Amino acid sequence: MTTFNFNLNRRAFIGAGTLGAAASVFGTASSASAAEARQNAAPQAQGTLPGAASTAAHNFIRRQEFFIAHRGAGDVNPEHTAYAYAESVRRGAEAVEISVRTTSDGRLMCMHDETLQRTTGSNMVVRHNTYVRLRSVYVNMRETLGEGAPLELIPTLDEALDSIDAINRNTILFIEAKDGQGQRLLLETIKRRNLAARTVVKIYRDGNGKYDPNSRFLTQAKAAGCQTWCYFDANDSLEGIRQLAGSNNVDALGVPYFESVRGPGYGSMADDKVRAIVGFGKPVIVWEVHRRSTYEHY
Repeated sequence: MTTFNFNLNRRAFIGAGTLGAAASVFGTASSASAAEARQNAAPQAQGTLPGAASTAAHNFIRRQEFFIAHRGAGDVNPEHTAYAYAESVRRGAEAVEISVRTTSDGRLMCMHDETLQRTTGSNMVVRHNTYVRLRSVYVNMRETLGEGAPLELIPTLDEALDSIDAINRNTILFIEAKDGQGQRLLLETIKRRNLAARTVVKIYRDGNGKYDPNSRFLTQAKAAGCQTWCYFDANDSLEGIRQLAGSNNVDALGVPYFESVRGPGYGSMADDKVRAIVGFGKPVIVWEVHRRSTYEHY
């Protein structure tokens, strides 16, 4: 893999080595470093996989290495806000990662967690509250980002997309719907806004917590013309991952790395298991990497 000559210090970007190297998630805190990363990496597009359509998203995830602004570079911006997405693109990110959840009145809001506690201090649950109610609080990440971090409203998916497109309409979109209703609404949004060619749909396992390569959501996402990225927990079945990797419905695989265990569902995947998954022949993305040493390890 290419050696970079800039300082890595905070998680802001996901980078991936594909088709023969494990991916890396790592970060930079400055716009200059983001641009330098792309220049120094000089990623080369790989040959297309059998049967794959050559779209912007398809070509992006088949580069030797690539970078994604995770949660809108959530370690330097208030995560999953329109400000974060736009700022990361303005600083040079070619791709952003967005998580969405459905409100009680059927709106897609950009939020990773089921509740607002961590990001706003409110104990509201997204699915139990309306769009208007959720707009009554602000994303406040000053405890981790510092007092200079802006207070931002929770955006709808459309607002987030508008903020990105105002900077660069060619930005690659990695979008995950965190609930079943959101999966349907996400695909409707992609179709309505004609985004399929630049979208990678991020999916936990098969979208239903299992390993069915022909699951409804996987099939629908591919039928919509999107690329798909299925990600896994550290202890997930290698045989189940193999089944998904062998399907034309799956374009990329995701494996976890965490510097410390945070609780149930958090843990790093063993190196030998990562190597086995790389051997399945699909692009592999490893998240989240905070340090150069971790990037070099992968």
